[in-house]
Amino acid sequence: MQLRVQAKYTGRIKALLDSKIREFIDSYRDEGSLGRVELWNTDLLEVYRQMYMETYIMFARMQYRRLEILSREYRKDAMGFNAEWTREVNEWLARYGLQLVSTVTGNFMAQILDIINRAIQEGVEEGLGIDRVTSNILQAIREFGSRDTLWAERIARTETLRAANMGHMAGARKHRFEVLKEWIAAQDTRTRRIPNNDEFDHWVLDGQRREIDEAFVQVGSRGRVASAQQPGDADAPAAFTINCRCTVAFIPKRVNGKLVMKPEFQR
Repeated sequence: MQLRVQAKYTGRIKALLDSKIREFIDSYRDEGSLGRVELWNTDLLEVYRQMYMETYIMFARMQYRRLEILSREYRKDAMGFNAEWTREVNEWLARYGLQLVSTVTGNFMAQILDIINRAIQEGVEEGLGIDRVTSNILQAIREFGSRDTLWAERIARTETLRAANMGHMAGARKHRFEVLKEWIAAQDTRTRRIPNNDEFDHWVLDGQRREIDEAFVQVGSRGRVASAQQPGDADAPAAFTINCRCTVAFIPKRVNGKLVMKPEFQR
């Protein structure tokens, strides 16, 4: 499910990055600078809004229904929570959306400026004229644009997984029985690990269980503390969340074999 949403939004994000590349090229070709290029991308914020809304609600409904099946004691249409989940997404985006999009566009601008500076430096070292340097800059920017699919995919993967895990949490919180949450890591060569020179280690977190409102906590190799309610938590350091492929799962609590009902549902 997550991969389908990721693929859908990868294409939309890449299209926006490509349009910004064309702006850079046009501005530099016509004016020899980036004076006309706006850093902010309103369209990207709208794509984020749609991506989070779709993914969050999809996974909230899925997790709620999964816990219904596990409990075998309670049936309720998860559609009834859609309005509340929509409100939660909007509130979350109001808090974090600008920050996330600003980070993407800021990093994007930084890479373009690096391309330009390197081309200018190479031109000076080789004694090239302005026309040749400009041509090299435009060619380098085009090449950057031709390979930005991986960047768009990384953005879509990070954000859809973040939204999916938020949705999992929302679905579990709506269920009337108490659950523990468990960190599930993708255990392969790409998993974030301190032995692989990453600052944090998601392999070590795999299988750890917490109360639903208790944070997963880890001290990184540089002494920074990451506290996350679920994988992809926006309040955790970027080095803890970017490209994260982990997910959160839930285990119903039982006492003497019976499910434990949340206090607000007890009569």
